[in-house]
Amino acid sequence: MILCPKCNAVINLPRCHKCKHQVANNNDIWQLTDMPDFVIDGDQGKYIGY
Repeated sequence: MILCPKCNAVINLPRCHKCKHQVANNNDIWQLTDMPDFVIDGDQGKYIGY
């Protein structure tokens, strides 16, 4: 279950049917937050998540 980051309604990606918020997608990765990527030191800069 994914909640809309704008209105907290349950949504089916890519768009909230309640408030019409469009969730961004970058290289098949849904951008569900504005938080920066989380990277652990020493992992050669590999993406872990947010």
